[in-house]
Amino acid sequence: MLSIIQSKLGWLTRSRLRIAATIGVCAALAGAVFLVLPNGGGQPNKRATTATSSTATSTSDTTTVQTTTSTTGSGVSVTSQPTTSSTTSTSVSSTTTTTTAQDCPPATAAVNWTCRQQIQAFATANGQTAATMTATTCSPDGLCVAADGNGNIYTSTSGYGPGSWNAIKVSGANGSVSEMSCPTRSFCIGTQGNNGLLSSDDPSNPSATWTYNAWPSVVTGISCASASLCVAVDVDGDVWSSSNPGEGPAAWSKTAVQGSPFFTAISCASGGLCVATAKGGLAAVSSSPGGGASSWSVLTVDTSPGLGSDGMNPANLINSIACPSVNLCVGADFGNNLVVSSAPTTAGSWQLVHENGAFPESGLGGVTCASSSCFVTQGQGFVISSKNPGGGAAAWHTDSVSASAAFRIGCTNTSCVAIDLSGGIFVGTL
Repeated sequence: MLSIIQSKLGWLTRSRLRIAATIGVCAALAGAVFLVLPNGGGQPNKRATTATSSTATSTSDTTTVQTTTSTTGSGVSVTSQPTTSSTTSTSVSSTTTTTTAQDCPPATAAVNWTCRQQIQAFATANGQTAATMTATTCSPDGLCVAADGNGNIYTSTSGYGPGSWNAIKVSGANGSVSEMSCPTRSFCIGTQGNNGLLSSDDPSNPSATWTYNAWPSVVTGISCASASLCVAVDVDGDVWSSSNPGEGPAAWSKTAVQGSPFFTAISCASGGLCVATAKGGLAAVSSSPGGGASSWSVLTVDTSPGLGSDGMNPANLINSIACPSVNLCVGADFGNNLVVSSAPTTAGSWQLVHENGAFPESGLGGVTCASSSCFVTQGQGFVISSKNPGGGAAAWHTDSVSASAAFRIGCTNTSCVAIDLSGGIFVGTL
């Protein structure tokens, strides 16, 4: 039994951290100079070449986080107060160099992305300690949330520019946040480490309290149709559902799905539909996720043969899924395939769309949808998008958004934010 659990955890770690394969590339680019345009918001679709002088001085606003901790019940609650200060740095060089800003998406991109800018709170919160962004999500009503590997949560509710993000240090939790769901700006919950959930019922507040609850199993995905319905899945084939999700395991009910599938991801639409993907190209679907085992059906939705682009995992292993409505679900597997359905609970309704994109050896990453527009990350800074996801391969468009790093995307009803591994942000208008 121990060897089986170790094998499952090994797969989970590789799957969650596939994005981290580009960190070495990012480190090699650490000495590059990124041109920040003077308009503050970042003009879209401009690439520029500039010569740096021998002396450069810059001033920026930074955020310092002060934390007080209190313990209640089984969870640890942390309240942080951000303060703002101004810092000035001067660098001196004996030579003049020419640098090309390569982080402005092209004018041909399907979404009008701004140029890359650095989230100021990210650099301040981490200081000299290296950290990697591990999760990004947005609520439909405008809250965007990101997390890093050092236990910091970043939130923004307007504009999403570099100075609009607040940093909150969460103590008492163990491990990085790998999945996050925010159905509204008044509630967020995410998976942290292998055995914990992190939640807040006031995440848009810069002084928000986040509560960590240990979990009895390894949670691989979580999704909330609303603040009163959240569903999580684990590696043992269990589905957990709750109408009061911030209250810890006692407030959740557990359902064992037939066949005990090894779940990899889940997405729930506002109409009550939930789709949980599992190893073997499977998906467990339900229109009443809290209704017990009989309310879940297991379908085969991905029949891709052989191994995926990583040479280890099966091609039909779906690692991410998004269901923006009861009439649309889009998943991505390790074989560079999209699985799409307009009737997700119906067997045979799922179509397989092969999408190599521009970086096929990396495979496809996270899927995010806003209304009928969907986005899939790929490799080092590519995004595959479509405003008609069910229209086949021709309906999907590949863009190089970032030349420096892979990223994760979250979308509101009107905007999308793409945040790379080192806290760089691109904002797109839908």
